[in-house]
Amino acid sequence: MALLLGLATALLYAVWVLWVPLLPSNLYLPLLDLGKITGYRWPSAILYLSVVIGLYVIYATGYWLTSRGRMSIQVALGFSALFCVELVLAYPATAVDVFGYIAHGRLLAIHHVNPFQLAPNEFPGDAIIPFLAFPDEPSQYGPVWVLL
Repeated sequence: MALLLGLATALLYAVWVLWVPLLPSNLYLPLLDLGKITGYRWPSAILYLSVVIGLYVIYATGYWLTSRGRMSIQVALGFSALFCVELVLAYPATAVDVFGYIAHGRLLAIHHVNPFQLAPNEFPGDAIIPFLAFPDEPSQYGPVWVLL
């Protein structure tokens, strides 16, 4: 059963790698997000949800098997290490988010403005601006997240 779960996971990750590979065309400034790469289309949204839901089902099954002693934790961790190698070839789905988090933190800490009211592009000289996919958007997350 562990081998079947591992193969299913590898297959879903292969779909991800083929769908949004880590190509030079995906790595330019400003950084792309998954929506820009896939064109914000419904088939892309459905594929994304299918991959994510499939991975959660496999994860839940693996957790259930491990918690009942039907699969060792070493096997699960071994497969996880292999999947990390596979995912090196895929564009990270949330790559641009990190830069957005930094920009909104900089608005608060350096510019002393409310990141929920002002967008980063209000400060065009800020060094983070070239790295943002959405420089014209204020923070969409709650205050605890921005403070972190």
